[in-house]
Amino acid sequence: MNETVSFVKLKCLNCGANLNISDKIFDFACQYCGANQIVNRVGGIVALELLSGKIDRVQNSVDKTAIELKIVRYKNDLEELEEKHNKLNESAVGMKSMINPIAITIMVCVFIPFLIVSANVGSGIPLVLAGIIAFVIFIFWRKKINKIDSEFERTSKAMIEKGVQLKKKIIELEKIAEN
Repeated sequence: MNETVSFVKLKCLNCGANLNISDKIFDFACQYCGANQIVNRVGGIVALELLSGKIDRVQNSVDKTAIELKIVRYKNDLEELEEKHNKLNESAVGMKSMINPIAITIMVCVFIPFLIVSANVGSGIPLVLAGIIAFVIFIFWRKKINKIDSEFERTSKAMIEKGVQLKKKIIELEKIAEN
């Protein structure tokens, strides 16, 4: 059985050279310039397509998908960061609100007995001691609150900076994804 092979004359899409394409060929490299090409056959029409064009479209699609995934990841990171910042803020406020009643309770527990002793003894020395102890407690309490404030400030500033960086990256990637 002899099979008849038919040929179609087409031009190379890269260099324009005349080519004879058999019906058995689906892809080839141009014998003149080496450009890889695909033979498309649809409804009796035969056309060539550069393989590099298909590869470029696939690469562009992969790049766009990667950018879209990065945007989603950055948005999730930003959301998580904002939640952590809110929890940190609530924690700092909660700690400061706990310190006030504790300090007041300690001061009252120290100051009232000294007032009672001072009234019974008739001397002002216990009252002076109570004042000194209350002052020391107050200083300790202020240092604790200042420490909480500075720690919150430092952490909050770092979180806000990271949030700004994430927002910039998201905007940058969204611009790239639009193109």
